[in-house]
Amino acid sequence: TLDGIWVDEPPPEHLWGELDARVRKRRGDIWLTMTPSPWKWPVDWLRGLVADGAISETHFGLTPENCTPLGGLPFYSAEEIERFRIMTPPSQRPMRLDGEWEGPAEGSVFEQWSRDTMLRPAAELWEDMRRFGKDVRIGIGIDHGVGIFRQVAVLVAAVGHKSEARVWVLDEYVAGGDTAPQQDARGIWAMLQRNGLRLENVDVWYGDRAHPGSQKKAIGRKTNEILMRQFVKMPDACPKGIFPSKILVPWKPPGSVDYGCTQIHWLQVQGNFKVADNCVHVAECLDKWTGDEQHKDAIDAMRYGTIGLIDRRPMAQTRLRTR
Repeated sequence: TLDGIWVDEPPPEHLWGELDARVRKRRGDIWLTMTPSPWKWPVDWLRGLVADGAISETHFGLTPENCTPLGGLPFYSAEEIERFRIMTPPSQRPMRLDGEWEGPAEGSVFEQWSRDTMLRPAAELWEDMRRFGKDVRIGIGIDHGVGIFRQVAVLVAAVGHKSEARVWVLDEYVAGGDTAPQQDARGIWAMLQRNGLRLENVDVWYGDRAHPGSQKKAIGRKTNEILMRQFVKMPDACPKGIFPSKILVPWKPPGSVDYGCTQIHWLQVQGNFKVADNCVHVAECLDKWTGDEQHKDAIDAMRYGTIGLIDRRPMAQTRLRTR
C-alpha cells in the first residue's frame, strides 16, 4: 500500500494494473515520465486511458523554448538540439524529440547511409583495419532465412565499444536459393578463405534461431548446431574435427532491433561505419530497408555480427592474420 509511485518509461499493461492497485487504498498518485516506445511493447492501452480521461497527459517537444527555465538561459541550444536530431534514427524522432505518441518515418531506416562515403574498396577497409593491429575483432552474423537471398552470413570487423567503435563490413555469403546446411557451411568457409581467415580467427559467431513452419520443415531446420556439425565434417576447415568456438543465438528482448539499428546509425553519423564494395546485397538492403520484412535478412545478419562485437563484455581478443 503506497501513497505514490513514480514510473520511468511506459510499463507493459499488466504491470500498470499492479501499480494502480498499490495506490488505490490511500487514493495515491502515479506519475509516469516517459518516451513512448512502441518498439518495446504496445502503448495503445495507455493512449486509450488518456483518451478516456482516466489519466492526464502533458507533453513537450524538444525546442530551445521548452528548455529555458523562467528567467534563465536554455540548457540546450538550437545547435545541440539539431545534433540530437541527427543522432536519433528517423523512426524514433517524432517520439524522442517531438513529444508524439507515434510516427515512424517512411523511407530507409538508415537515413545516414551513403554509398558515396561508406561503400569503399575492400582493400581500403583492410588497410584501415591494420592501423589498429591486435585490437581489431572479427565477427560473423548469420540469418537463417528461407528462399532466395534469405540465408545470409556477413563478415564484420570492429574496434572499440558502442558509439565509440569503428566497424568494417568486409564480406557476405548470400544463398542463391533454398540451400542445405552443408552448402551454407561451404559458402561461409569460402568467404573466410578469400579474406585470408580461418575459423579460429573469428571472435564472435551469432546465428539467429530457425523459425518453425511448414516451409521451414520442407528444407530442414538450419540451426546453429547443425551448421557447426557441417563445419566439423570439413577437414580443410576443421582439421582437428573441433569447431573452435560456438555459434550463439542473439538475445532478442523487446526493442533489440531498434537498439541495434540505433547503434549502427550513430556509427554512420560519425563516419565510423564502412562497407566493402563486394558486399553487394548488404549495400542494397541498407539502401532499401524500411523496417519491414523485405530486405531484413541481410540487415539482421550484419546487425548480429556488429552488435556482438561492439556491445559485448568481455571483449574477445582477435587473431587477425595478414591477408
